[in-house]
Amino acid sequence: MSVQAFSYQLRPGKFIDRGLFIELLQLLDRHSTRTTSLRDAVYIGFGGPCMEDHRALHAALGLSKMISIENDATVFLQQQFNRPLREISCIQIDAKDFVDEFDAHLRNHSISTTARKIIWFDYERADEVAGQLQSLQSLIGLANEGDVIRLTVNAQASALGNLRDGEQETSLRARRLVKLRDHLGDFVPADLSEDSTKGKTLPAAIHSAIKLAALAATSRSGKTFLPLLTVSYADGQTMLTVTGIVLEDDHVKPFLDATGIKKWPFYADGWDKIEKVSAAPFLTLRERMHLDQAVMGGRNRLPAKLDYLKSVQKVEAEGELVKLYRRYQRFFPRFQHVEM
Repeated sequence: MSVQAFSYQLRPGKFIDRGLFIELLQLLDRHSTRTTSLRDAVYIGFGGPCMEDHRALHAALGLSKMISIENDATVFLQQQFNRPLREISCIQIDAKDFVDEFDAHLRNHSISTTARKIIWFDYERADEVAGQLQSLQSLIGLANEGDVIRLTVNAQASALGNLRDGEQETSLRARRLVKLRDHLGDFVPADLSEDSTKGKTLPAAIHSAIKLAALAATSRSGKTFLPLLTVSYADGQTMLTVTGIVLEDDHVKPFLDATGIKKWPFYADGWDKIEKVSAAPFLTLRERMHLDQAVMGGRNRLPAKLDYLKSVQKVEAEGELVKLYRRYQRFFPRFQHVEM
């Protein structure tokens, strides 16, 4: 479970990913049906020391019931002091144990087992992916129609091993493949190979493992776990996040028609598309101000003063950088130092 050791101002990729998630939830809420309304949903997630995700979802959706799960005793003490909203109930428990007694924990906090749920399990341990995917399967099995489930896992290639002195790259990839198979357990994709262990390809390989777990969880159940948003980002560690909704099989098309989500620019469109937020440019506040002016003016070229960004951001065409910035512009964090 995530301890959130780094604040969001040091993790712009995570901030953008969360912004995309919130926009998705708002889209679903605006076009909600009887089975997908989020107005009375309960949010369950890893709060970390400051419970920033809980606070952000409460601000966006006005949720009145939220649960924060935390296994670390020290972080749990921090939560007791920092809890920003009375709507948040903090539980000191391991995520797997919480899932094992899922309905009981809901009842203990006066939450109906039939309540709509938004669940985000944000993991950091790369060596526990198999167990994390088993928890995903359990959550899908426990979910009601319209429940939104979001899983974040570590997709950092170096977590599988680094190059040793005198070692060849081919040997490193072979070692990494053995470890990756061990990490994935029963969820090893058929096309997994040594090339899957590279930094650029590992998120897609783990994405395939998540797909295997989700499809197995819904096999012969009459339910579908429909992916809505899949994001990879890198703030020191490469992470992969998959967000989906649980629906009855024959309700998938009506859901797509009612929400119009296929028109959303970030829609996952099944299991094929990963939104690579890690490609978004990292910019200073001053650079952003100049780019904002260029974007507002409809320009597809960098201002002359920012021409150096082509080298800093390692892009071949300046139009590519402007295009990336425009895509994520409204999700970029805007932090300022404030004296208290």
